[in-house]
Amino acid sequence: MTWSRKRMALLISPVVALLLAFAFVNAPSAAASTDIPTYSITGSSTWFVAAGDHVFVKDTVADGYTALARVQVAYDGFYSNVWCPGGAGTTCDGNFDFTEQKTIGIEPCIGVYNGGVNPVVLSCAAAYRLGVT
Repeated sequence: MTWSRKRMALLISPVVALLLAFAFVNAPSAAASTDIPTYSITGSSTWFVAAGDHVFVKDTVADGYTALARVQVAYDGFYSNVWCPGGAGTTCDGNFDFTEQKTIGIEPCIGVYNGGVNPVVLSCAAAYRLGVT
């Protein structure tokens, strides 16, 4: 049986259209929001949930130090610390309202809170982990 160009075009066109439709529906958006999974050092764990712009920090060791998360938005100049002074086992929520589609970095740290008066950051992870707001 000989296939004509017209017959081949009729067969291939729906297949190509179906494949293209599948590719576009399942392709990630160019700048989709991304969470940051748990990132830890001894005494402090932190993570970012893009839905609602929440930076969580948990004090994981009863060592007398306070867990905190350093938060920075790339190319924005925004910088903040989320302190969690409740002691070991406590989780705190830094609820922000970032501009959408911005790169955010978080870093777990430990420090001395001093009741919020002149708190001191003592030690942090070696680098920020990144997500998108």
